[in-house]
Amino acid sequence: MSKGDVHDHLIKSVFSEPSQAAAWLAETLPPPVVEALDLSALSLMPGSFVDDSLSERHTDLLFSARWEDRRPCLVYVLLEHQSTPDPMMAYRLLIYMTRIWERWRGQEENRGAVHLPLVIPVVIYHGEKTWKYHGLHQLMDCPEHLSEVLGSPVPRLDFQLVDLLNTLDEDIPGKALGRLALLFLRHFSLGRDLWRVLTEHSWLIEGAFQESGERALRVLLRYLYRAGAPPDPAKVRAFIEETLPQPTRDAFMQANKTYADVLIEKGVEEGLAKGVPLGRNTFAIKMLERKFGVLPEYALRMIRHADDEKLLRWMERLHDTNTLDELFSER
Repeated sequence: MSKGDVHDHLIKSVFSEPSQAAAWLAETLPPPVVEALDLSALSLMPGSFVDDSLSERHTDLLFSARWEDRRPCLVYVLLEHQSTPDPMMAYRLLIYMTRIWERWRGQEENRGAVHLPLVIPVVIYHGEKTWKYHGLHQLMDCPEHLSEVLGSPVPRLDFQLVDLLNTLDEDIPGKALGRLALLFLRHFSLGRDLWRVLTEHSWLIEGAFQESGERALRVLLRYLYRAGAPPDPAKVRAFIEETLPQPTRDAFMQANKTYADVLIEKGVEEGLAKGVPLGRNTFAIKMLERKFGVLPEYALRMIRHADDEKLLRWMERLHDTNTLDELFSER
């Protein structure tokens, strides 16, 4: 799984919940727009409008909304995965928005319509370099003194830019789960330890659990283990026991139990990417050899014949044991 896919899964898992998207948009869009929109009617629409060739650098979500007078409105959110700004973003947005309108006009209830719903484009960027490109008019190659004279033939197509690296942690908007997702993206790009980022914002974990239950914790932990270096299990347990209140503590512990499974899958995928078809058992052997050195024959035999449940149990214990006997103990 590429880093773009990891970011993609996080954003779609979090902001496909209309309540999360609505809370974030309420603090992201210009206040007059928010006042005129009925965000309580926000609804996720199916499909993607991104070119297949750009799917690794763009993730998109389309929401239907309505103005206060109940006329339709659409909000199009695009996540830019690249570390550098795309100077052609406004042009790409125009293509994607045209596809959105084409699909809208093709729907039975909209045939014969003489107006198009406004599409509000929002771009999330978490790259390192400053974004300089905004409206489509900046891309037009014509004499500057004529652009105002020509007027409408030179379309603007501005978009709302959310530049995460130039946004302070405390200024990231939204509900708890949405804020944590965007904090992860921001600090991933800054090269920070994601587990430390999570513990520094522990109060948001409780809020995320209240909003979306154990699912929220699974989404956050999946990203943490996929995108960052796995934290020391002892530190994880200490954090859970010392910081989190019940019932968040039990839910977090339950969600975190799957981390060994994630590590195994990650190792298998990395092996395949290098042309080495590692099975789950083979990857477990490599993990144990990394800690204990060359394994004796009895250990190799046990691992090769172990089922998934045993493999996961051993991976969960790996950081906390000093000998193979401790690891394989049935305690």
